[in-house]
Amino acid sequence: MKTNEFLKEDDHEASMARAELMQIAKNAIALAKIVHEGDDLPGWVSSYITLANDHLNSVHEYMEYQSAKEPELTIAEDATSGGTSSGAVATSMGGGAGFGKSIFMSRKGPVKTKKTK
Repeated sequence: MKTNEFLKEDDHEASMARAELMQIAKNAIALAKIVHEGDDLPGWVSSYITLANDHLNSVHEYMEYQSAKEPELTIAEDATSGGTSSGAVATSMGGGAGFGKSIFMSRKGPVKTKKTK
């Protein structure tokens, strides 16, 4: 399979998954309006709801783990000049929302900078 075909297949999978998730959300809201506290539900209905919730939780935890495992790299801004240091890279773990740990790294040795006018 060629790379372009593989990428198109991945895009299709994500598109289908998003459509399914939207349908799941609609069904969950509709069911929440129908089912009331104290209703006598058949055992299979409760079991299916529990199973669906367990599966969605598993996918959610997997997706969160994958996104945390591959941190986003951004170039850190030099605090003194407002410029960008070519050797400094900030890695933010936590989606860039100010949560999680930040790790700052720089190259070993002197950093060559271009003079700006």
